[in-house]
Amino acid sequence: MANTTQNNQSVRLGNWLAQHVDKLEAILAVVTTLVLVLHAATDWPVGTITTVCLSSLSVIYFFTAYAVDQDDSVGPMDLFIAKLSSFGASVAVIGILFSLQNWPGATIQLMVGCGTLAAALPFVLIARSNNRGLKLFNSRTILRIIVIVAIGAMTFFSSDEVPGYNSEAERTPMENVE
Repeated sequence: MANTTQNNQSVRLGNWLAQHVDKLEAILAVVTTLVLVLHAATDWPVGTITTVCLSSLSVIYFFTAYAVDQDDSVGPMDLFIAKLSSFGASVAVIGILFSLQNWPGATIQLMVGCGTLAAALPFVLIARSNNRGLKLFNSRTILRIIVIVAIGAMTFFSSDEVPGYNSEAERTPMENVE
């Protein structure tokens, strides 16, 4: 009984967030961008604000996956890809947060989240081309996937944790020679 109640609450929250994700996403993206610019221009400690914004964005993407679509033209594969891309976006945003904060574990989260989104993107594009009236994969969803993968790739390749990449050896090659 408790499981059903929790599932119903997740679906209700997911449906509400799915209706408001564009506005909430825009607000959090603007605040995060302003905070990162402020951090680059000054020495103000803005890590907490960045953490709150990106964590909130990740939670929004996570619960959006629980939204139930009432559209009859949505097939089971379309619904699976939508949920997969929402979960992937959530993991990728947490990976971006970990990378920006220099916390351990960023690399695996970026690989899993961005890899999931990159794998889901062709299916989203195919579903969109087969059914133009499908609201599940609108242009904002496609743009969201592309932007998150691009930012995730940039933070992944600028990270010091990238396997096979030794940033210290590349920055100071003469100091490592004995």
